[in-house]
Amino acid sequence: MMDAIDLEIAKILAKNARVPFRKIAKQLKISPQMVSRRYEKLKKTVFSYSSVMVNLEKLGFKASVGFCIKVAKEKQGEIDQIYDKITKLPNVIVGGVLLGAVDMCFLVPVRDLSEIFDFQKHLSEIEGIEEVEITLYKVHQSWPRQLYQHFLQNVNNAKNE
Repeated sequence: MMDAIDLEIAKILAKNARVPFRKIAKQLKISPQMVSRRYEKLKKTVFSYSSVMVNLEKLGFKASVGFCIKVAKEKQGEIDQIYDKITKLPNVIVGGVLLGAVDMCFLVPVRDLSEIFDFQKHLSEIEGIEEVEITLYKVHQSWPRQLYQHFLQNVNNAKNE
């Protein structure tokens, strides 16, 4: 279970995973050794991994495309295999299997329109895909997005209620 200090360490690292332990210690008024011990504990219990943020624009990507896919009824038992094939296609940065009108969605950054058509062609070669909906988004400057800092703030608020 996380206590208040663990939660504060997690919040700081969720914003920037490269903050030195010394800086965290100073901010929380604890020793760097305590930050280190708690970080090791959090790695085993709460943290999945640390990641590097990539600026997609600086890599030449102009947009991100959401590909939402409906799998044919007769292929519903093969969703995991279809998902695995799609995640191996070029530039897929995130995907998920869903409940609802579509069965799965994937986010794919693109440099130009031709890459959208190329990805659509790859999808058309995968047996069992019945329908594809495409949504164009402004490219995320940095990926992955820092989503958990807001989530951790809400965890703290829920504990206090």
